[in-house]
Amino acid sequence: MGRGLFDNAVPAGAGLAILLVMAAACAGGGGQQLIAGQAVSEYSRPAKATGVLINESEIASLPGWQQEKLCDPGWNEPYIAPPAVTDVQAPSAAMLEEYMARRRAEGIEIRPRAFKGKSASWMDQGGFDGVTGVLKGEYDGIGKLETPPYGCNNIENSYRDNGLEDVIREGTKYAYQAISYVLEGRSESNWFNRTGGQGNDAQSAVYQLFASSREAVAGDWDQSNLEFEELSYRADLAPGIGNGGDCSAAEAFLVSNIFWKRFNSATDCLPNGEEVMVYDILIAPSSEESALMTSSGCTDGRYQEFYCGDLGACYGGGWIVGVEASGSGCRAFDEKIVEAYDAGSPWYYSPIFGVLLKRWQDAELAGMAGPWESWLGWPVAGPMAFDGGRQLLSPKGTYHQWGMWFERGFIWWLDYDQELYPETPDEAHAYKFEGSNVFCPSSGGYSLIGEPIFYGGNAAWPAPNHAPRVKVIVDSHRPDALSDWWPCEFSDRGEVLITLRNDGLATVNVAMHAHAWGGTPNDDGGYDYYVWAFRDGTIFMGDETSAQHVTHTYGSDIRNLAGNYTVRVQVTDSSGAVGYGDSRPIILGIFGGGSTYR
Repeated sequence: MGRGLFDNAVPAGAGLAILLVMAAACAGGGGQQLIAGQAVSEYSRPAKATGVLINESEIASLPGWQQEKLCDPGWNEPYIAPPAVTDVQAPSAAMLEEYMARRRAEGIEIRPRAFKGKSASWMDQGGFDGVTGVLKGEYDGIGKLETPPYGCNNIENSYRDNGLEDVIREGTKYAYQAISYVLEGRSESNWFNRTGGQGNDAQSAVYQLFASSREAVAGDWDQSNLEFEELSYRADLAPGIGNGGDCSAAEAFLVSNIFWKRFNSATDCLPNGEEVMVYDILIAPSSEESALMTSSGCTDGRYQEFYCGDLGACYGGGWIVGVEASGSGCRAFDEKIVEAYDAGSPWYYSPIFGVLLKRWQDAELAGMAGPWESWLGWPVAGPMAFDGGRQLLSPKGTYHQWGMWFERGFIWWLDYDQELYPETPDEAHAYKFEGSNVFCPSSGGYSLIGEPIFYGGNAAWPAPNHAPRVKVIVDSHRPDALSDWWPCEFSDRGEVLITLRNDGLATVNVAMHAHAWGGTPNDDGGYDYYVWAFRDGTIFMGDETSAQHVTHTYGSDIRNLAGNYTVRVQVTDSSGAVGYGDSRPIILGIFGGGSTYR
């Protein structure tokens, strides 16, 4: 008899677990009303959106296509062991010290795009009065009704000879005195942007630079009384639009102050330590600068979202994150943050993209304003190329390794070459720093948290018919909705350990998420549908926005439900193929002296 969809736990004192045969479960019983978004008192909302949680008896009331998903034979397969992960070196205090020392020795070089041979008309203006000098949105040598080689000029909106670029001209943000014409920024190819900009495409930008004074020199940003900014947008107008489409689909966002300095600076995160400009990876802003946010470590920061080279479709784009002040209690960190911010220096403004950004975002749990409120906190250093950026080798293939420090943690991104090894996904390994802040190394060390997560790859083997593969991550737990989330602990055998009260009468909220890779993802790299079997008599289902991240409540305050729960998740890709993954066993129990668990 196969394992049932809903029950695999053995509650203490309850005797044998009830094993449900799949055929019987799919036949179902009475048509009770579905419970949307929450169950009866013991179940909480999913972490990031609202799907549908149902009980076993309600299956017959589901639409036929949902019942079909629950009758798939994959639910009765034996335990799906997690795939093997790459063995990597844990971060260390010396690694951070070496990275920061090298960065300070090299300094931060600011090179605005206008100084890359793109004929920037950097004006020595006598004062901007709307008549002399360059106007906001003004082209150089392109008439009022001419079609420009880049940008939009669909309407006559200029009282001078030159045409005005529509999107930048209509930008809602007020900019400083204009000191350059509208320009085209074609990014240069690099590891994270394989083709570079070809013009009017997703790797190019349309932009105009501004400054607070005609005395400003864009290549010399160390002028405390001068400010720079730019209005820009992606040259293909917007995702899915393309050059020649509706110009109203595009919006120019402002990049200013310290964000502008970081966006126009160099980083050495390429293989072999080669240098690249941040704007050659992060093509153009996709949002305005955020409001000031505070992390759980009492650190204040902001972020701005950007389109990201070749990675946007798979990993959600890129950000620049800026930290302004901190009350973490780590003096070495708190004082340096304020010192850098007061000086207008971008030392603690970090570009974060690809798997590094996605894994940080995946640490965000229910009720959090953003990933900065997770156990990781804000990113504070990186990205850094491991071992000088040289190519590494594992039994899975060749890869490069990038690292990022956060206030209280670290993430490794193992970037496998999917052109040579299409079935090998990238990996993210997350570490928790046990002290107050990574810049105070004497207060603790690093420990691996949870399991490495996979991103990308085709996963054609061993999954049948090129179906997606799935990994189920148990993130954190808390006793109730008013308590803080805590990363889960693991036994020496890899089980997730969650302690109940001595009498076993307690509930616990468990935050989990599922990651699919391979198969046939959608154009944005995502998947269509997720179904969770919590193995306690309930399932949860929904699309990616509502059911990739969930929060579920185990246990009971009236009945001892200590036991073992292994969660299984079914994911459907864009072709209709389904794949499965299992969590580590979640053990609810009472762990004390003499226990085999740590």
